[in-house]
Amino acid sequence: MRDGITSAAKRCADLIDGERLVFIGVGVGKDANMQELKRFTPNGIVLKSPTHKDMEELLVWVSYRLSNASKPIQNKDEPKRELDSKFETY
Repeated sequence: MRDGITSAAKRCADLIDGERLVFIGVGVGKDANMQELKRFTPNGIVLKSPTHKDMEELLVWVSYRLSNASKPIQNKDEPKRELDSKFETY
């Protein structure tokens, strides 16, 4: 029997390496298996949100980061949005 997570993680990593996919993994809650999630993007961003109630704040931050990453030149006067310390990164 084929391991679905292994093949999906490999496909995801291949797409990221080929610059055909941007992946930001998000685990929610204390029981989130961050090691499994990290398999999808070994060199990328994986975040952990303490609860589902914090997801709006996290998604606003992710949106901000992605929109700024797509701009050729960032405005130096624009304040940087930092991720609250309650979110862990892996």
